[in-house]
Amino acid sequence: MLLALFSMCFFSCAKDNEQVGTSYNDTEIVSFTLGNLSGSRIVKDSKGKDSTVTFKYSGVQTPICIDQMAKQLAGEDALRRHIYNIDSLQVGTDMKNILVNIATRNGGYVQLKDSANNWVNYVSTVAINFTKPRIMRVVASNLSGDEEYMVNLVRHTEYADSFSWKQMPTNADIATFKTMKAEMLDDCLYVLGTTEGGDATLLKTTDCVAWSACALPAGITAVDKATMAVVNAVNVNKKPQLLVLAGGTVYSTEDGNTWQTIDGSDLSAIVGGCNDYIYAVGTDNKIKKYDLAAKTWVDDAMASASEASNAVRVPTHDVSFVCNESKVIKDIMNMTIIANSANDEDTTAVVWNKVEDPGQPQSWTCTQGAWNSKQLLPKMEGTVATKYSEAILAIGGKQANDKEKPYTSLYYSLDKGLSWQKADGVVLPDGVVNAQIATIKADTKGYFYIIAVNSAAASQDKKCVIWRGKQNKMVWNTNQK
Repeated sequence: MLLALFSMCFFSCAKDNEQVGTSYNDTEIVSFTLGNLSGSRIVKDSKGKDSTVTFKYSGVQTPICIDQMAKQLAGEDALRRHIYNIDSLQVGTDMKNILVNIATRNGGYVQLKDSANNWVNYVSTVAINFTKPRIMRVVASNLSGDEEYMVNLVRHTEYADSFSWKQMPTNADIATFKTMKAEMLDDCLYVLGTTEGGDATLLKTTDCVAWSACALPAGITAVDKATMAVVNAVNVNKKPQLLVLAGGTVYSTEDGNTWQTIDGSDLSAIVGGCNDYIYAVGTDNKIKKYDLAAKTWVDDAMASASEASNAVRVPTHDVSFVCNESKVIKDIMNMTIIANSANDEDTTAVVWNKVEDPGQPQSWTCTQGAWNSKQLLPKMEGTVATKYSEAILAIGGKQANDKEKPYTSLYYSLDKGLSWQKADGVVLPDGVVNAQIATIKADTKGYFYIIAVNSAAASQDKKCVIWRGKQNKMVWNTNQK
């Protein structure tokens, strides 16, 4: 009897106050996580044959962005909120069978559209096909409304550390060059070269398709290839410049057409520069520094330069210059010179490093021989190097010990040139290997360019080949990394 009275009282109160099964009219997806993922990829076995391997990994740590601001993106037919992965899934991930865990606000329930455009209920234990973006919605618990989401999950289509190449159109002018060097200035690629007779040409391009000739001053139009300096970028008056050493004069330009001059009568090679200084090698085999404010050349300190072991390692030709600003202290520059010396007994390139500290002058230090000989950059004819993100890349022609064909390997250093390795698995593209001359230069967008000349090639389009290379991860956008 007491139980019956209690039951009558409870249900009566609940009805009067409408407190049975609280429902809400607002909801949204507040959490979207991936479950265990699987896939397959093709690899090379020990015999070099293709072999398919399967793999599994957890998707729980994959960062997912839930954009609660409704918008209509290109190609979409309505305003929707969006869900996407910030980091792409691994190459070969099975996108047809992905488990996801979804949490909603206020008990909303989730549905997704099937291939017939019908709404079906989401079940956490049923895999979803994400080979294409999927439309989902979360419905309020009182059925008063819903919010739609476009869910787009992507995977890598290429391996992060792999290199890939794209061939660019040939260039008839470059095909006539007997010497050349490339430099990047304001995302414009410049190539300075000389022909058999010593005539110089400076070309520039923004896309490696359309090239234009620059107006060279009279002193550069007939440069002997033995004394021609390379093009380098330098920060002059806070504006990047190209520098060319010719006939005892340093020519500088912002655009390849308007030129200024600096005395270079005692110089044998221009190196480059940063901040308020230009660096060069003197005819006395010493590294020189030009103070842009004082407008004078002075000897720059070279540690142990008086020692016989280092005196013969002065960088005299095939000079490349890399400058990186310190990530720790502003205005501190880490500078590296990669070059060849005049010492015929050298079998490796020479590398000099210096920290440019305005508050504490430091010396250039030769790092050749500081590491095991297997880790040094070999001496190659026409050695040329370029900064590429945090690394330095280098290529070169005939080696001093004739170990391999010219321009066969791509070398890299991750420690400012102290040690070098071949980029294993990187095959330089057609027309580069065994070329007569070649140069390399990277831009600021994650690409680098190799330009090679082989005048003995049978067809005209093979006499000059231009390749745009990349390490795949360097050009991925945010949601690909």
